Amino acid sequence: MEKQNKILIIDDDILIGSALRRLLHVLDADITVTQDPAYALELATQNHFDIIISDQRMTTLSGTELFRQLRAIKSNFSSILISGYADFDVLIEAFNQGLVDQFVTKPWDNKALVKQVHTLLKLHQPISEKSKKDHGLQNFHGLLSSSDKMQEAFANAGKAARSNMPVFICGETGTGKELMAKAVHVESHRADRPFISFNCANFTESLMESQLFGHKKGSFTGAFSDQEGLLAQVQGGTLFLDEVTSMSISLQSKLLRVLQEREYSALGTHHLQPFKGQIISASSCSLRQACENDSFRQDLRYRLEVISIVLPPLRDRDDDSVLLLRHFLRSIRPEENRPLDTELITKLRNYPWTGNIRELENTANYLLAMTDDKTNCFTSQHLPPEINHYDPNTVSNNTLGSSSLNQANSSLAVRICRPKDIRSEELSHALNLHHRNRTRTAEALGISRMTLWRLMKRFELST
Repeated sequence: MEKQNKILIIDDDILIGSALRRLLHVLDADITVTQDPAYALELATQNHFDIIISDQRMTTLSGTELFRQLRAIKSNFSSILISGYADFDVLIEAFNQGLVDQFVTKPWDNKALVKQVHTLLKLHQPISEKSKKDHGLQNFHGLLSSSDKMQEAFANAGKAARSNMPVFICGETGTGKELMAKAVHVESHRADRPFISFNCANFTESLMESQLFGHKKGSFTGAFSDQEGLLAQVQGGTLFLDEVTSMSISLQSKLLRVLQEREYSALGTHHLQPFKGQIISASSCSLRQACENDSFRQDLRYRLEVISIVLPPLRDRDDDSVLLLRHFLRSIRPEENRPLDTELITKLRNYPWTGNIRELENTANYLLAMTDDKTNCFTSQHLPPEINHYDPNTVSNNTLGSSSLNQANSSLAVRICRPKDIRSEELSHALNLHHRNRTRTAEALGISRMTLWRLMKRFELST
């Protein structure tokens, strides 16, 4: 016979405690409710509970302090804190200290809360058992890797999904930031709600604001009808803001209000609407770096980056370049089983892969296009010229990533700390090094694409 799960609910408001008991009754768990935090401590110390749910603001003891005292005694339970967003800073500190696994905002969504508790009641298998093997690679919701750094990212994603906290994903272009955001969404209790992706770098400020918040007819020139924004369309799901550091300062302040107050208004109206979804953000540069460059608000950073997931570049992922190439070859042509020769494997391992996974997938397509059925083995001669002729002992500026560029151009990297420190000739030099690719140039200089565009406009360089 299966063991019945046990849940402890602590709230000094008897009506809320009773409401939670009725709501969670569908989970067929043994539920205990108490109004007294001191009694709850004694009860939880002497008995095992799978999940402990506590209100934050209680008359004798706060929820975070209750969990602090409990965690000092035992750790084999999941904790849910119920609170308003006025306690956000306290919640972040409690989460970072490992006191709280999830938090639920007031007023809560009944369906979402039941799903959160149900998810926590299930046994959480380790990532290594939970994910599938694919040609020697771990498959975490479409993200494939065998490297320790990526396994750490997978583990952090699982924790982030269960926490219900804002997540920031940092990684170079092509490392799979959107795939990771989708993985966090699928692992969360919001999996049955919409996942909407929005790239901030693709829109002007006015268009971005209209897309996010929506607008009323006549609110600006060209607004011929009402439009619902993405904040409304997400419907309790996940809104993924890619390249969030491209967002203007004025629009950042409006996003900050959404995260603080959990409400917003469409353009052309003062009517406030609740925002019930979650926001996952990402960028090719860190939020800390963007703040130091004076292109991002520090207070918004703390709202977005409660949990940070770092996606390492392909060149730092051990043997992934070789394993993933084999995977892509078989994905494109399922019957493909020709071996890779030793020299080709060596070149794959030495190449910096500035385009990361996207560049590697293009290389797989190139290999298949450059060989015929009579070829028994893939050799380095079948590789694209820039990979085949790349010499790791010679600095090749047009193939180096941002970290390599900084090493090769240390004087440039040392001088440039903030956008205002960048001179016209230095910006022109960086653009030429990267063949005027704005994404790679911005990454190399440690600035956002929007900041790069402003600098190019200031120095009258071609945009």
